Amino acid sequence: MMVKVFSFDLRIEDPAPRAVRARGAVYSPSGGRLVRVEGLQRQFSPEEDALDFDEDFGATIGLTLADVVHSAAWSEALPLTVAVHECAGPCLKLYEIVEGGVKRRLLMVIGGEDGRRYVLSVQGGASPSRGDLQKLAEVVGVDRREVEKLLASGLESP
Repeated sequence: MMVKVFSFDLRIEDPAPRAVRARGAVYSPSGGRLVRVEGLQRQFSPEEDALDFDEDFGATIGLTLADVVHSAAWSEALPLTVAVHECAGPCLKLYEIVEGGVKRRLLMVIGGEDGRRYVLSVQGGASPSRGDLQKLAEVVGVDRREVEKLLASGLESP
């Protein structure tokens, strides 16, 4: 399964001023652990990536490609990059997002057996419930402590 992760530094003035920075990575279960999956970096393509971008950020942080395009100068390339990853089974996306000085982590489980997508948003130093972490861990196929460890270490983890 192909999984896309987006990275960007955006300053948007309209419809409301926002500065958003996002970095992401993909993790796959291997031997009971979450292992970072390397992907191929490329420039963002609205034709290929718009739906995936909106799916990741539209409902979670209220940012859509329409917002980005509306604020971008037409002569510039969109300030987005994409990393494309291949996952054999369920995998977990981790995004670290900073907006207005507030750090947030988004965990997204993709490719579970039931086909559903699970999203968990953790703001600042808050701790998600054990039940929420347990559900994500079960769908990915790892122990809850693996998800806790990833959340604690963030993108610095291997």
